[in-house]
Amino acid sequence: MKKVLIVEGNTKENNLELVSNNIETHTQSIHNSLNKINENLKIEEFNPSIKNNLDKLNLEKYDGLIWSGGNGHIYENDDDTKAQIEFMKICFKKVKNIFAICWGMQVAVKAAGGEVKKSINGPNIGVSLDIKLTDEGKTHPMYKDKNNTFSAPAFNFDEVVKLPPNTKYLSFNSINKFQSVSFECDKSNVWAVQYHPEFDYDKMINLTIFKKKDLFENELKFENHIQLLKKEKELSSDNFRMKELENWLGSIKSIN
Repeated sequence: MKKVLIVEGNTKENNLELVSNNIETHTQSIHNSLNKINENLKIEEFNPSIKNNLDKLNLEKYDGLIWSGGNGHIYENDDDTKAQIEFMKICFKKVKNIFAICWGMQVAVKAAGGEVKKSINGPNIGVSLDIKLTDEGKTHPMYKDKNNTFSAPAFNFDEVVKLPPNTKYLSFNSINKFQSVSFECDKSNVWAVQYHPEFDYDKMINLTIFKKKDLFENELKFENHIQLLKKEKELSSDNFRMKELENWLGSIKSIN
């Protein structure tokens, strides 16, 4: 049985806010998606923003680690962000397989020597449209049985602007130059995506409604965007949406 650790990218306060608005936490979304792919997994969870709990964790027992999305901004360099970056550096030394999602990708890239800034082309709100695989992406095991062009659930305001050394550049779209990458750092083989293969479009719609006042100038723009997300939901399927996560699970070998 493969053992997977889910690392929560949000603080406890962020999660309480989501739950109070009837939106599942990002950790729970990952947990649910993993169970759809493979019910025979031992899944545990960890939040590096909760102080004084690192000493209870034996990272070397996990076959793989998934780092969730989150509400932070790398460049703000607050205490919670620093804790996440430092914990990622520890994980690089002890965990062989890491799948980093959205904020997780940004934390991994920063911890490995890259750079993250606010997206100059604006945010992805609920969806990243027309993600295209690079030549390296087309042959990378993350994208086995995936189309060369696809759309995916996404919600991000920031983007990777400088890659760590020896990074494979896998995909892009009109909003973010780096939609996915892979690289090795210390002991870890890292697959990282800016979008959310673990989220369904119902969660994207709920998050968009939750953030409505901050994102839309008027009701018409909001309603039109909700209709776009509903259309993407109709076009999507769990199997296709989660293909990257499924391929990552298939690529890791159990330690025991």
